[in-house]
Amino acid sequence: MFGENVPTGTKVDTDYKALWRCLEDLKRSMEQKEKDAAIPGYLGSGLAGGCWEFVYTSIICPLFADCNQTLYIVYRDDSILRLWNEFQDVPRNKNGGISETWHGFEIFTDSFFIVKWFENTFKIRVWEDLLGKQDDITPLFSHPLTDASAS
Repeated sequence: MFGENVPTGTKVDTDYKALWRCLEDLKRSMEQKEKDAAIPGYLGSGLAGGCWEFVYTSIICPLFADCNQTLYIVYRDDSILRLWNEFQDVPRNKNGGISETWHGFEIFTDSFFIVKWFENTFKIRVWEDLLGKQDDITPLFSHPLTDASAS
């Protein structure tokens, strides 16, 4: 898979069109071979500097919405905490719903629902595992694969 120009580590090197084409090829291969596949969470968003929210919401979700096979997203332990911290930055309305779309969740989705999604998806207890132990995340999570279509 190729989704970036020469990696500099200093700017956004992710080539979103190339990443789309790579994932499109992956989808086609999955459907032809009738096999599921897995990709890492934050694909194109590490050293390449891309925006995971854009990759997830604007590339992965629409591309795999009609796929006959399952695309799993594997989040490393530190990526789960990163995703949680990004969720914490999403504005909320006075009723506790999110004020903008985030990670496939529509505007006005209740924050409690998203907390439950974290717990069910990653097999964790948010209040104990994320909020109580943010300094030591190493052994907290043991989750195999996360379904991108679960949101």
